[in-house]
Amino acid sequence: RNSLALLVDAFPVADPTSSKDDFDSAMQRNFTAIYRLLADTSPAVRAAAAQGTCRILSSFWELVPAATTKRLLARVAGDCARDAASVAVRAAAVDGVAFLLDQVLAHPLLASLLPAMSPLVHDRSERVRSSVLQMLLKVQCLRSIRLYDVVPADDIMARIVLDAGTASTRPALIRLLAPSFLPPGASASDLITRVVRCMRRHPAAGVAFFANAGLATTAQERTRLALVLHKALVRSVESAASGKKAGALDARNEVLMAHLTA
Repeated sequence: RNSLALLVDAFPVADPTSSKDDFDSAMQRNFTAIYRLLADTSPAVRAAAAQGTCRILSSFWELVPAATTKRLLARVAGDCARDAASVAVRAAAVDGVAFLLDQVLAHPLLASLLPAMSPLVHDRSERVRSSVLQMLLKVQCLRSIRLYDVVPADDIMARIVLDAGTASTRPALIRLLAPSFLPPGASASDLITRVVRCMRRHPAAGVAFFANAGLATTAQERTRLALVLHKALVRSVESAASGKKAGALDARNEVLMAHLTA
């Protein structure tokens, strides 16, 4: 493990004054050693290798051959991320990939690898799930990789129900869903549509989200939502009382929309 730390810190371990062939050979030895360490028998070494690999690639992306990069990341995002024997290795693989997201040049390759890591959002380890959610929050801020191309919305919905009482993961789940349910600047009619759609399709997830919306929204945004809902409900009741069929469940969304835009 100490040798690995030295390799990562000193990378590339090669004589810059040597010939091109000698330098390339030395670099290949570096890559071969790292690749083998990713499958070391020691979980501590595998974990350190996963994070070290991503650190090296982040700093030397253009120096590493594309085929070598793909091979290394395939092992990190594949074998290490699915390491059934060690929580630490799985978490390290996720943390390493999250670190690599800061390297813009890595985005095209990561976009193809990240979906294979999506099952980790349901990992049995809270530590791993927390790391995955922090990685997804970074993805959410990117234009080059779409969040729901990495992990299906249904998986996040299911997870927020299961982790509604888990302090380490609940805030991240709320932050991931907030732009979909309560996007800044949304019109009143759009807010109603999103709320109704959420509660129809994912009632348990909707309850969990709105009960904890304060973790990702401002008091002003929550107050506006409450006022919008109140206005819509009052007008819906008034319409029902006047003999219209606006109270029917199947037509409720259309009625609320009509009154909000009146």
